[in-house]
Amino acid sequence: MYSPAGIGIDLIKVSKVQSLLSGHERPLRWIFTLAEIEYCQKKPHQFQHFAARFAVKEAMFKALGTGWDKEIKWTDIEVVKDEMGKPKINLYGKAKEMAEKINIRDILVSLSHCSDYAIAQVILVSDGVDGLKPFK
Repeated sequence: MYSPAGIGIDLIKVSKVQSLLSGHERPLRWIFTLAEIEYCQKKPHQFQHFAARFAVKEAMFKALGTGWDKEIKWTDIEVVKDEMGKPKINLYGKAKEMAEKINIRDILVSLSHCSDYAIAQVILVSDGVDGLKPFK
C-alpha cells in the first residue's frame, strides 16, 4: 500500500529569479542542470520557466523535510518532461540517497507559471517501509 511521505509547495516571483540570473552565469549553473538551462533558454518567456523549475526544487526540499541543505545540491533535483509532456523529477546525489532512504517510490509534481509568479507542488509517495506507515 502506498502513502504520502512528504509534501512541499513553493511560490516565487518571476522577477526575483530573473534578477538572480540576468547576466550571471554562476547562479544559473549552480541551480539548474544543463538540460534545464537548454530547455528554458529555448522558450520565449524563459524566466517564467526558470522560476517554475526553481519553485519545484524548493518544493522538493520541503517535501524531503530538509529545506535547502548544503548537502543537497540544487542540481541534484532536475525537472524534465515525460513522453507525454508532463513534468517529472529526476534525483541525483544526496537528494536521491535521501529519497531511497525513506523508500520514495514516486514523486508527483505540478507546476504553473504566468508573467508574475511561478508555483510548484511536490508530493512524495512511499511504500510505507522503514517507519513510514501507510494511512488506514
